[in-house]
Amino acid sequence: MKAHLRKRFRRLLCELLEDRRLLSAWPMKQADVWNTGRADYVVPNERLNDTFFDVFLWQQRTPKGGPLSSTSMTFFDGVGPEGADLVVGGYHWPKGVQGMDRHTGEVFWFGNPSGGEMIGASTPAFSNDGNVVYVSNDTPGRVMAFYAAVGPQEYWHDGDEARANPASPKVSPDGRIFLHEWCEGPRALTDRGDRLELTWSAETGVNACLNNPSFYVDQGRLLVVTPGRSGWIAAYDGDAANGDQLWAVSTGLRIEADATIDPANGNIYAVGWSNNDVFVVGLDRAGSSLWGSGPTNRIFDGVDGVDETQWTDSTGSLSFDGRTYYFQTTSLNGQGRLYAVNTVLLTSNIVKTVTMFLGSDSVKLLKGYILCFQ
Repeated sequence: MKAHLRKRFRRLLCELLEDRRLLSAWPMKQADVWNTGRADYVVPNERLNDTFFDVFLWQQRTPKGGPLSSTSMTFFDGVGPEGADLVVGGYHWPKGVQGMDRHTGEVFWFGNPSGGEMIGASTPAFSNDGNVVYVSNDTPGRVMAFYAAVGPQEYWHDGDEARANPASPKVSPDGRIFLHEWCEGPRALTDRGDRLELTWSAETGVNACLNNPSFYVDQGRLLVVTPGRSGWIAAYDGDAANGDQLWAVSTGLRIEADATIDPANGNIYAVGWSNNDVFVVGLDRAGSSLWGSGPTNRIFDGVDGVDETQWTDSTGSLSFDGRTYYFQTTSLNGQGRLYAVNTVLLTSNIVKTVTMFLGSDSVKLLKGYILCFQ
């Protein structure tokens, strides 16, 4: 496909992905290529109260009662057996991935294609058409693919070519599967139908240990944005064969989570910490600071010996109007906070801070609710 047609295709696909009304899917961790954490569901007015979680639609056990950890569920309608609406997630002991009817909980398939326990800690992703599920695990051939309608009994993989950290795969607008090598930079695999082939690597690394990329199509060019543990945030040309680095910004923080990008304008948000303080990072799509004084904005000024040190390795979420960036933290004793930061004023205003006993997990957004997990 010629370059100008490929760019046009990506732009049209991104516009389709932005219009969530056309899709009934949560196809990857944090919902989409931007990590917004936005769900289609509108909470009815009569449920906007403390009865929201009073009724379970269904419950289903994992095979042999194996526990759950940091995996999250993804779903794609119409791609399961006989066109069923499919929801999938990982589990432990015995480890694997399970596919169910998302309306009834009926189990369609389960199993472990290959490898150890990390499949139960990461989140599966669907291909852009929903027909293929991608998972990762701590084994040679770490990135694996299988048909959503069939399950993991038959699969294909990358032969460990990408040397990928067993994290949650992200699927870009053009269908490539992105992960990263441990404490290096992002890498992309192309699904050839019988194997996953390494076709793109970032020119440089940013010490991405737990950080996976997010994406933004800027005038037809795919930006691949990745933070790293060292505090650098970098953007790469996803269309360039050699993974050209477009810009890199040092924040001076420790960043363990993925970045969140505003689909409307390409503004980039991330959260990091230093000593006992928590900061939000704000950059535009060219890497320039959203704050006049620098890329970081302190939103928690911890007092040594008084406040517990807070940190986070969970990705934030962005409100539907782009005006509020949400994230939550944890601490040694689990006393985290849920933060809501105003992105319009671009100051250190905190819309709301709620002290909670939280594990560090990604915030999800419904129209009417903010979901976080204890």
